[in-house]
Amino acid sequence: MAKTLDPAVAEVTTGRSGGLLVENVSAGYGRHIVLREVSLTVDGEIVSLLGHNGAGKSTLLRAVSGALKMTGGDVRYRSRSVRDLDTARVAQSGVALVPQGRGVFPTLSIEENLRLGAGVARHTGSERQLVTMDFVLDLFPALAGRLKERAGTLSGGQQQMVAIGTALMTSPTLLLLDEPSTGLAPVLVQTMLDQIRTVHRELGIDVLIVEQNIHEALRVSDRAYVLRLGAIVREGPAATLLDDADIWDLF
Repeated sequence: MAKTLDPAVAEVTTGRSGGLLVENVSAGYGRHIVLREVSLTVDGEIVSLLGHNGAGKSTLLRAVSGALKMTGGDVRYRSRSVRDLDTARVAQSGVALVPQGRGVFPTLSIEENLRLGAGVARHTGSERQLVTMDFVLDLFPALAGRLKERAGTLSGGQQQMVAIGTALMTSPTLLLLDEPSTGLAPVLVQTMLDQIRTVHRELGIDVLIVEQNIHEALRVSDRAYVLRLGAIVREGPAATLLDDADIWDLF
């Protein structure tokens, strides 16, 4: 029998309508304001959030995931506010964050990391399509023969695969990715981002991606926003921004 959801979470998980809506969000750390009335949407698509170091990209992902309390504005997911939910309840609502630095449990095996994600999925009710371990291993075949190995012994790229795989095992409807190509060899960056596109196409998972490789991020995205000094300064279709020579002056 499925576990009964917290009423606040149950309300959020009802319906597909609305996607992610970030409305005039301000946030920071103590007296240091990082985000200034930022607004964006993600609905049935892959969206890139671009900007220089310190622009506030990671801060925005933390605010959306419940890891950082905002000082103004609102975050709505599936037409319901998640502003006052903690990280666990935001995760139960269908939002999965892969933080910068990968965030694997290094002393646990690959399989144990993945099953932790599956444990989150078991508490979300029956509405969402469950992501199987077979799907994750097909997506990242380099992990298939190493399930019993500790995650901390893997290369940086393999740890990133485990981190994304664990997030997918929560069966999310929205995936937040913070610099997924950090530490990867250039030859692996395109492959990793192509796999994100596969996840979106085959599972219908929306993606908001913060990425330092601007060209590759725009290549796999439908739309993009440029964040500068805590404010959105440019937005539009990814293909249009990719062809806009002036965009490079923003970084």
